[in-house]
Amino acid sequence: MRRNFDDIVNELKINYIEDTLPKVNRELSWLAFNERVLFEALDSNVPVLERLRFLGIYSNNLDEFFRVRVGTLHRLMLESNEAKLNYSPKKVLSQIYLKLREDEKIFATAFNDIKAEMKSQGIQILSEHELNEKQLSWCRDYFKKNIRKGIAPLILKDSQSFPTLRDQSIYLAIKLTLQTGKKVYSLIEIPTDFFSRFIELPAPKKGEHRVILLEDMIRINLDEIYKVFNCKEASAYTIKLTRDAELDLDSDFSKSDLGYLSKSLMQRKKGQPVRFIADKTIAEDLLAFLLKKIKISKSNLVLSGRYHNFKDFMQFPEFGLRQLRYPKIESLPNIKLEGQRSLLEVIEKQDVMLFYPYNSFSYLLDFLRDASIDPFVEEIKMTLYRLSSKSQIVNILTNAVKNGKKVTVIMEITARFDEANNIYWANQMTEEGIHVIFGHPQLKVHSKLVYIVKKIGRIRKEYCNISTGNFNEVTADIYSDLSLFTTNKNLTFEVGKVFNYLEFSKPHKFKHLLVSPFTMRSQILSKINRERTHAINGKKAEIIIKMNSLVDDEIIDALYEAEKVGVNVQIIVRGICCVALDIPKNKQLYVISIVDKFLEHARVLYFYNDGDEECYISSADLMVRNLDYRIEVAAPLLDPIILQKVKHFLNIQLSDNVKGRVHNDNMSNARNTLQKQKKKVRSQIEIYNWLEQDYLTKKAGK
Repeated sequence: MRRNFDDIVNELKINYIEDTLPKVNRELSWLAFNERVLFEALDSNVPVLERLRFLGIYSNNLDEFFRVRVGTLHRLMLESNEAKLNYSPKKVLSQIYLKLREDEKIFATAFNDIKAEMKSQGIQILSEHELNEKQLSWCRDYFKKNIRKGIAPLILKDSQSFPTLRDQSIYLAIKLTLQTGKKVYSLIEIPTDFFSRFIELPAPKKGEHRVILLEDMIRINLDEIYKVFNCKEASAYTIKLTRDAELDLDSDFSKSDLGYLSKSLMQRKKGQPVRFIADKTIAEDLLAFLLKKIKISKSNLVLSGRYHNFKDFMQFPEFGLRQLRYPKIESLPNIKLEGQRSLLEVIEKQDVMLFYPYNSFSYLLDFLRDASIDPFVEEIKMTLYRLSSKSQIVNILTNAVKNGKKVTVIMEITARFDEANNIYWANQMTEEGIHVIFGHPQLKVHSKLVYIVKKIGRIRKEYCNISTGNFNEVTADIYSDLSLFTTNKNLTFEVGKVFNYLEFSKPHKFKHLLVSPFTMRSQILSKINRERTHAINGKKAEIIIKMNSLVDDEIIDALYEAEKVGVNVQIIVRGICCVALDIPKNKQLYVISIVDKFLEHARVLYFYNDGDEECYISSADLMVRNLDYRIEVAAPLLDPIILQKVKHFLNIQLSDNVKGRVHNDNMSNARNTLQKQKKKVRSQIEIYNWLEQDYLTKKAGK
């Protein structure tokens, strides 16, 4: 369901009004996060092909930022007045472009450094200007045999309507000068859907690799492509258009109307342009023509380097040179689950916590598989938000139906940019007899829950898995998440009530789980204020928060007030953080961000609570959308041993002085130097070593 305009304003606004403390602008904070990604591409200690991958991640992130955040800012400029917003979207856009001009220089430096290091390893990316005659001849022959059939030029005429440019594609904008002196403009979409963007040239000797990009291969063959024109000169420049990707869904939109949603996804392809990137060497007359026909102003123009869509570089070939990438980790066994006959039986006896990707996601698959064939299991329920393109989970659930189980899936089909994939899987599961519910009519279902019911005679047993990350086999190998298996009746009973609400709209008062939009906000605020009261009374008071994003005004203000009276507040935020650290002058408030090999994705809330410690793992970030417009769940860790393990996990991350960067108001992304330990701590390595040692110690003690 589309939120009304006031909801969007409330989520985006920056509070400069007198009754609230200042916050860092969320858009600029996001740029600071993406700059941390870019800094990984600059780090010579990172393997060179991983540095190239970080350039791709930076580029992909930036595309999504423009498609969503910048697109929304443009809408706000058109639809509102600044008095209502308490800030100027136009000014924020100006600051965004100013920051991106700085990052463009860093990006170019990183790419040049990476190419130099790759060259030292025998890999060279060559432009068409760097090829010798033998290589040029090879490229012409290769083009005719392989690429030519996939090239479909468009001739642009002032009198004709301009073609719709896809915002996920790059194009060559071409200026042809004919023998008569006449100018002709043309477009070629780079066909990366059909051909690899990276074409390996014959190498001069064994162990060396030469690569040319697909667009440069096309540049070499412009005379062949446009031979009908008898050109005197032809020049080509890479361009790219980014469109507003926010879906306009009617307020009465039903999520079960998959046809309507599919049509809306088609409209996304025709969203308003919000950014036009062009090679900075592009001919002025060609650029003016394109801007006029696309109907985009120069304020949305970015003149950049020769190559765009660096997200493709995430798939750059490694030529068997594994040493140029991070070594793959070997998943650590869980001492409680490994080699057991039935995971359900193990979980009946004790709670189990997995740390992805250090532990294998296959345990979750085994958990579901055991349930699918257990003769006494009657029901399996799951919430699904983002599935992999080849989901083993769907296969297991399908087999469960065939084995006579009642399977219910709450599928959130409006997960941004995964809508089409989720529609596909929703249809597949429905055809296989799985009862699919399309999310919630008014709220996004973002919680990560599995609920299993088993009956033996009159005995009813309930099992659940509560996770901070998606049930996705692919991302589980690269996202750092926490996953709790439990049969604790306090938790399983309430997880069952969450599903009752999603299926039948039956409300429930939750005592143990924090569930948004019902209790999560109020309970978090209550727990922060409880720590504040302890500090006022002279007691030890401590809060540790780990999030992807910390944006919510009310939560941040409560943290400010807690810190002011002496609560030790420590925060780990990967992405957006709107906490301002210069006002008040914080001594007890410490914020770091970690960008490393794995994407930090777990959400954790820890409260000292006068020694009666509380710790929650959650699907929710501390943002307005998560607390007020989504179904989210935070679960308490009721097993004291697991609670202490998760606390240790947090403390390792807080001590990271290798990949950790301190959050500050000028968003300089300085290395974490506040921790005084002499030892170099890279938290993801330390966590793996700690979990490995823990496993080996317990195995030896068996």
